[in-house]
Amino acid sequence: MIDLTLDSLIFITIAFLGVMPIIPLIIGQIVSKNIIGFIDTPFFLWYKRLIK
Repeated sequence: MIDLTLDSLIFITIAFLGVMPIIPLIIGQIVSKNIIGFIDTPFFLWYKRLIK
């Protein structure tokens, strides 16, 4: 999940620096990406096993 956090930090900083407060955007994006990652990981692992 470190890659998702780093991606959020870089993207939000480049896209919104000086336009909006970036800390709430970074926190929101990190939380949402991690929640989606935790939810969809078992399905990807199941599908990977299925196609072998």
